[in-house]
Amino acid sequence: MKTIILIYLTFCSLLSLNAQLNGTVKDQNDDPVEFANIALYSLPDSSLVSGTTTNSEGKFSLISENSANEFLKISFIGYETKTVAAIPEQIIVLKAETTQLEEVTVTAVRPSFKMDSDGLSANIENTLLSRLGTANEVLAQLPFVSGEDGTFSIFGRGEPLIYINNRLVRDKNELRRLKSSDIKDVKVILNPGAQFDATVGAVIRITTVKAVGEGLSGSLYSFIRQRSRFDHNESIQLNYRKSGLDIFGGLEFSQYNSYQKQKNTIQLQAEQLHTIAQELEMNTKTTKDWSMNAGFNYNISPEHTFGIRYNHDRSFGNIFTMSGISQHFTDGVNDRNMDMYTWNGGENHRHYLNTYYNGKLNEETELRFEGDWLNGGNETPIYTTNTDKQSNETTQVDSENSNNYFLYAGKLMLTTPLFSGKITVGTETSYTENDQEYRMLNEEVAEDLPSNDNRSEQTLAAGFLFYDRTWELLSLQAGLRYEYIDFNYYYMGERSDEQSRKYNNVLPSVSLGYKGETVNMSLSYRSTVRRPSYGQLRSSIMYIDPYTYEGGNPALRPLFTSRVSYLFGWKNLNVDLSYNWYKDNIIITLEQFQDKAMLLAQPKNIAHSGAFQGSLSYSPTIAWWKPNAELGVIIQDLTYKGETYNRPYWHYRLNNTFTLPHNYILMVNLLGNRPGNTDLISAHSNFRTDIRLNKKIFNDALNMTVAFTDVFNTEREQWELFLDNVSFWKWNNRDSRGVYLQLTYTFNPARNAYKGQGAAGSELDRL
Repeated sequence: MKTIILIYLTFCSLLSLNAQLNGTVKDQNDDPVEFANIALYSLPDSSLVSGTTTNSEGKFSLISENSANEFLKISFIGYETKTVAAIPEQIIVLKAETTQLEEVTVTAVRPSFKMDSDGLSANIENTLLSRLGTANEVLAQLPFVSGEDGTFSIFGRGEPLIYINNRLVRDKNELRRLKSSDIKDVKVILNPGAQFDATVGAVIRITTVKAVGEGLSGSLYSFIRQRSRFDHNESIQLNYRKSGLDIFGGLEFSQYNSYQKQKNTIQLQAEQLHTIAQELEMNTKTTKDWSMNAGFNYNISPEHTFGIRYNHDRSFGNIFTMSGISQHFTDGVNDRNMDMYTWNGGENHRHYLNTYYNGKLNEETELRFEGDWLNGGNETPIYTTNTDKQSNETTQVDSENSNNYFLYAGKLMLTTPLFSGKITVGTETSYTENDQEYRMLNEEVAEDLPSNDNRSEQTLAAGFLFYDRTWELLSLQAGLRYEYIDFNYYYMGERSDEQSRKYNNVLPSVSLGYKGETVNMSLSYRSTVRRPSYGQLRSSIMYIDPYTYEGGNPALRPLFTSRVSYLFGWKNLNVDLSYNWYKDNIIITLEQFQDKAMLLAQPKNIAHSGAFQGSLSYSPTIAWWKPNAELGVIIQDLTYKGETYNRPYWHYRLNNTFTLPHNYILMVNLLGNRPGNTDLISAHSNFRTDIRLNKKIFNDALNMTVAFTDVFNTEREQWELFLDNVSFWKWNNRDSRGVYLQLTYTFNPARNAYKGQGAAGSELDRL
């Protein structure tokens, strides 16, 4: 404690040697200007010393080393930039700047987090968030959004669809290629309408600053990281724009490595009590992972645009190994110990083609078409060696998996005015084929896990309409979606009537919103469906180790959800409350396999369950500090085989963004959870701290980020599951502690204008 006090006093004494510059920025109506940019420059060379932004009251504070030889420059979009002397206390009044273009007056909108009728809006341009580096860093700082490296989730709503300029993002690396300074705004849609696929729980829409300039532009990216192992990623992206033609292409190479330690304890009460204790080491290595993209966007006229985009991904030489020891006890007596080793290799490939057309039939009517084509597959051999430590006998269990898939889809939408609002009507269709084959090469094990193959064919046809109208203070959004699905399942070449089904689903949605000067709120209802992935529907059961199998379930039914949600926003406070009714919820179970001392992990349906979900976010601006504090909870109403799994699961997060002198940006993020139930699992508490330092140089052409992840090495995956006669405890260190350097160099920036969204929706994710 004495050490902490000494450090604090030393810090304060150092600050006292510098001058404190305080001020308030107002407009001509005497209203505070929030998020105004405050830059401190030195004389005589006008070099930038430090900077900050104003808070919700228009106030700011800076540290000056020599205020007599420095000056302040205050700027904000929609106002004339003002230069003033650097004095300790002052009030600065900005004059509004308006630009008249053909009798249309353009004015600025102050950036902040705002709760709308369907979700959260965040203005990024000319704010602190625009200086964070990439879209990944921006999304990670938004309320209700968590994740990193292109993989994000919305608390209580799962993984969102992410759009950039109305184009669905299928390559997560696009987010780190998109500079934060190129982002205009982000919309986190918590209540997606009927125009989105019925499986979608949330949507993130990113809009970039309007593309300017012509000629050749590009970006170079490099990412190097040291955790337990070293990995890296490099890419180049080029863009050429001339008149209405925009041509782009890129190439990427990456190598991913990880090392994890894991401990499992299993208890199975059969005629005797079987206890298995395992200590494992796992290595993952992708030796050659390539990705390329190419396409064009052509503006026939300001009202008509079309384009094509092609992506090809290929990964080969992938290796996953697992080694360790397994101890078996019968009624507490150690009767068998084994050394286990598993080698898992394989390769993946995927071809994805998207095309789109956007057109205006008149000033208020828009027509949009999307088309998708996808083809891909993977081959995965698995070789397992088990050696009995007492007898020194070795058992070899080898198997092979293959998966090939094909998809095409189309979507057509028309938006036009109706009754002082807008109505969108549309239709979409898709056809999917998915072939999976499992080959067990060990004859003895094949008695339990026989070789087999299955084939899925699905035809989807949907129609939807969505109406949106806004009054002075109120807004109404209502939609209706109809889906017809013809699903056919083939096992060993023969159609299975039991698993082949036809669905006719009608899925309504409605939202009523209120938007005042400081208070915004909405109440909404939405019905959604989540279909099992094709991996979950496979007929095979895979060998994991001598005591554990893992399998699919062709009998799985779709999960239907009815959600009522309430959104509330007041100044810097945002609240999201909802209750979900689940029909045929899909969960992972862990049960005894037949009558043997073995476990089978398998997805199953629960007829009826529910969950309350709540999130609270507070995001003020305090001088050079922009915190975002968030607290969330999920309380399940879940009973399975007579047992309840209703312990609240609390999640918390504190993101901190600091503006430092000389244009450095420091991010310190803390997140974790308390013990609670998620599905059938009882999760243990968890905590993690990440630190990032960002700096731009060469007129913002080079963006550098140094980061330390899981600084205190506290993140662990720890949970337990108790189900009938099975108990399972898991501990994994996750290999999350590390340091990385991220460099992005951009020359002659001209943003990609491709506007394709993708028509396939959730089908791509199911594959």
